[in-house]
Amino acid sequence: MRRNQLFKKLKKLGQNGELPKLISIFLDQNALHKYAAENNISKQTAYKAKAMVDLTGNVFFKGFFDSLLPYIDHPKRLTAKIAELKTGEAIELLLQTDAVFQNFLFGFQEPYKIDLEAYMHHNYQYNIPLSSFAKFTGRSLSTFKRDFSKIFATTPEKWLQQKRLEQAHYLISKKKLRPSEVYLDVGFENLSHFSAAFKKQYGINASDL
Repeated sequence: MRRNQLFKKLKKLGQNGELPKLISIFLDQNALHKYAAENNISKQTAYKAKAMVDLTGNVFFKGFFDSLLPYIDHPKRLTAKIAELKTGEAIELLLQTDAVFQNFLFGFQEPYKIDLEAYMHHNYQYNIPLSSFAKFTGRSLSTFKRDFSKIFATTPEKWLQQKRLEQAHYLISKKKLRPSEVYLDVGFENLSHFSAAFKKQYGINASDL
């Protein structure tokens, strides 16, 4: 997944009820700049293709992640040096997989200014700081707030809460979901805050729907 991309993880229990385990590899800017300098990789143009690339079935990545499994039970063995080597291995494997990854990894340009209205309608349910919304739409925080006010005629905070509550009302009343199943998905941090905001907005408890 490319940088500056919002996503949600859905964790599912195993067939026998066992908890899921997740290994994530984050290739941060420092690691990628260091790799590019050490391997004479020139500045790349901005990557504008698919935000996510499916590596399912890649036997080399299967082997790579299998090699990380022992560290789940022995995290102290994952030293900074080993982590650095594993990061380099992940980059190498990506570059060997497809030529597109050179542009995918080493296009270091900042996000360009994008359609704010469309972006917010598509991503309002992500519970992230306003500074992140600003960054991902290619704006400073002050410019983001100014542009937002021009488009929506309100503040980002008020619009986000209103939009999230409207979606929650729809999911509870029309899809028959419980408040406890909804509040996280629409962007609230905890159930009590959601319940109080919902009752203030609609005059009834969410559970009464």
